[in-house]
Amino acid sequence: VCFAGCDETLTETNINPNGVSPETANPNLLLPNVLRGFARDYTELGEGNAAGVVQHMQEDGWYTNYNEHRWGATDWTNYYQQLNNMQFVYERAVEGDQGFHQGIALTMRGLIFGHVADLWGDAPYSQALRIRDEESIMLPAYDSQQDIYLGVLEELKQAVTTLASANPSVANPGSSDLYYNGDIEAWQRFANSLILRFAMRLSEKLPDVAESHISDVYASGLYIESVGDEAALAYNNADPWPTAAVGTDATDFRRRKPANTLLDK
Repeated sequence: VCFAGCDETLTETNINPNGVSPETANPNLLLPNVLRGFARDYTELGEGNAAGVVQHMQEDGWYTNYNEHRWGATDWTNYYQQLNNMQFVYERAVEGDQGFHQGIALTMRGLIFGHVADLWGDAPYSQALRIRDEESIMLPAYDSQQDIYLGVLEELKQAVTTLASANPSVANPGSSDLYYNGDIEAWQRFANSLILRFAMRLSEKLPDVAESHISDVYASGLYIESVGDEAALAYNNADPWPTAAVGTDATDFRRRKPANTLLDK
């Protein structure tokens, strides 16, 4: 009965007609998701519980998170989801010889991994994104914070080199690039500026390494020099700010504000 009841049409029937095959997926469809997701998570640090912990933000008497130290645990799930998506963008860009997308993916990988090291110190890095390779590593080893920073600096240097050699008229991400709308030189400035950031993280322990990277970036002349060069995602009218009033209580927005500890500085 089992043999008679199975045929080749069963496999065809269970193929999702609306699914996207990894082999044909367009990396532009993932870029906005990662760029927007990281921008929101990064912004939340400046106005959420972390900002209360360091007394940069304060809530009024009706709130308890800051005032009574009721802080829940925060993990890195979102960041590693973004990294996995960006790794997929990179792999698809390599297959399609899309240099611009490769450069963006390397820049964002460096930024997010460096950000994880900033917040947690030691973390999965060298084995973190190897779930889809032949070894299929499910439990990646932790790398030291120092090794992560050193790896990030090399990734960002590779990003700058890749962007410099890419043709922006070929497979330009355009509006899928929520930060720079397909401006390849702006991404080079951003990647170089991130090199400056993470070189400074090493400057106390490895001053010679930091100095070398900083000197190279300065000599290139391509780095963020003004507010107009920065990577930024503007909030639209439908989503104006992560702390905007929710529901019917219009005072929610006013109950969270900069703390005197920050203002006095």
